Amino acid sequence: MHTILVKENNDVLVFGANDSGQLGLGHNDDQNKPQTLMQGIQIRQIACGFKHTVILKDNNDVLVFGRNDEGQLGLGHNDNQNKPQILMQGIAIRQITCSGFHTIILQYNNDVLVFGANDEGQLGLGHNNNQNKPQTLMQGIPIRQIACGRVHTVILQENNDVLVFGANHYGQLGLGHNKSQNKPITLMQGIPICQITCGGLHTVILQENNDVLVFGCNAAGQLGLGHNSYQNKPITLMEGIPIRQIACGREHTVILQENNDVLVFGCNDEGQLGLGHNDDQHKPITLMQGIAIRQIACKS
Repeated sequence: MHTILVKENNDVLVFGANDSGQLGLGHNDDQNKPQTLMQGIQIRQIACGFKHTVILKDNNDVLVFGRNDEGQLGLGHNDNQNKPQILMQGIAIRQITCSGFHTIILQYNNDVLVFGANDEGQLGLGHNNNQNKPQTLMQGIPIRQIACGRVHTVILQENNDVLVFGANHYGQLGLGHNKSQNKPITLMQGIPICQITCGGLHTVILQENNDVLVFGCNAAGQLGLGHNSYQNKPITLMEGIPIRQIACGREHTVILQENNDVLVFGCNDEGQLGLGHNDDQHKPITLMQGIAIRQIACKS
């Protein structure tokens, strides 16, 4: 696991695992203290995969480094890179997102570029071949958000259609069956959506009416339904409680309510729920109350 921080002065600090060069420092030695990768370069967004990193600069240059055995750096080959490499320059980018082994770039013209692992169809290209160069998945269809699970992808269009594709062995596509899909399939149409988010093998959708829908793997209770049964259709977890943000880890989920209460549930074997013990939780548990929170984030 690795971590990247951007300071207010735009210095980029990196630390953690570096066996594939995912810290971009020019070597493969792990770092247990923050190291300066870049200084004073305007950064808009950073996305981390399992062992690769993508940086979007304010000038729209896209830098990639780290593991590349599945082509997840998009450089046209499969060699790992332990220094930042320029993937794209000057093309207006709205969002970059990574799963464990695939990467998706959303351009401002609404072209969607995909590359990396595709063994379960998670690139949505209609086949299961890995891609080591950016491939155009969609062109010019207004997109609001893209979220990646470990081997599945969810796209929220501006018209509130939700498209899903990739692995579906645990029902994480919400289609009512467990067959993987290598092309985008419409899950929902026209229902106002605030946010989509993916864990490793589960998916959560926040509707504008504050209903929270969950589906997919539930082995550790990460759907918060009070049991461990997988769900291959969207199930309502909460209704009408004002929610600001939802974040999913590999097997756990965190919800930030508008009143600043933080709810947690799912796998807790390493204390990732912050509850002072290591017992999994199958229902939402209050972690914090009323403390002003700006953002929550989990590694999926």
